[in-house]
Amino acid sequence: TRHLGVFALGIQQVHPPAAQFHNPHVALGVKINTERLLQWIRPGSSLAAFAREPIAQNKGNLGFIRLGGLKKEGAQDAQDDFGFHEGGIVSRASRFGNPQLCCEASAGSVTATMSLAGQNALVVGGGTGMGEAIALALAKEGMNVAIAGRRQEKLDAVAAQSKSEILTKTTDVGDRESVSELFCWFTGKLDRLHLLVNSAGVNVPKRSMSELAPEDWDKLMRINATGAYNCLLHGLPLMRPHKEGLVINISSIAGLRASHLGGVAYNASKFAMNALGTSAAGDELENNIRITTICPGEVDTPILDDRPEPPGPEHRAKILRASDVAQIVVAVAKLHPRAHVPELTIKPTSQLFV
Repeated sequence: TRHLGVFALGIQQVHPPAAQFHNPHVALGVKINTERLLQWIRPGSSLAAFAREPIAQNKGNLGFIRLGGLKKEGAQDAQDDFGFHEGGIVSRASRFGNPQLCCEASAGSVTATMSLAGQNALVVGGGTGMGEAIALALAKEGMNVAIAGRRQEKLDAVAAQSKSEILTKTTDVGDRESVSELFCWFTGKLDRLHLLVNSAGVNVPKRSMSELAPEDWDKLMRINATGAYNCLLHGLPLMRPHKEGLVINISSIAGLRASHLGGVAYNASKFAMNALGTSAAGDELENNIRITTICPGEVDTPILDDRPEPPGPEHRAKILRASDVAQIVVAVAKLHPRAHVPELTIKPTSQLFV
């Protein structure tokens, strides 16, 4: 048989009932045997193996569509529902409970990820370092991205690197009124907030207890801890009516293990940020809003220049890049809304985790 839901693979069949096609797991179950299926269908062959009548019968339930640019010679017309490429079959399910569920089946791998295309993201602290890399990575995924930071010239430089438009707004995260204005501006530009990334953070050179100035303590707590609170205060109300949303706080290993390297105020501010994320996530369970705290180890960003002794090129070459953290953010953002990562640590291979 060549019905869409039934692949004859030797003596094995996978035949999920049509009533179950609202469940993405059923669709993935069909694809478990794809590797053997692809051995039957040689790359470059026609689509004749798939009868058009069964596809037409199932189109209403499955919503499979042909992906532009993937059609091979021999496909009958633009209405063919499968796109073929040399790696396998690519399909997009539009009625599996969430229209953004994208499934890719190919020889040797079966994956399911959420598409970020068309969703809206606000990256606070997006003018430099990890925030910059995160904003560019999200824009590359097709998201509508806005970035906020203290210096307009830095924001403009980030926006100029993106092929798609990135909106910019100067903001002081430690100033509650400034943050309120940011979110009012955001809602005026984009219809809703899907993803909020809090990546604003600072440190100071004189960071030991004997050297730390009281005003520097206040500065770090105001930006690193209160700044994250201010963004949650104004960002979560935009997510609650939709009963869905994701917040990613970029914290630090210093928020897990207080070290001399981070300094008194930085360590305290990051511990506060971690606790804020954990507490707020529990409060937002009924709203299906997920809050993830990412704790990077050493990352080669401009904040390293504020160390009492900034590391040299050899040390910087061994530690994380901002793009490494950006990849993790994208991976978390692509998870299905049913999956929540409360806390995640990423560090250089060369760095101890003690």
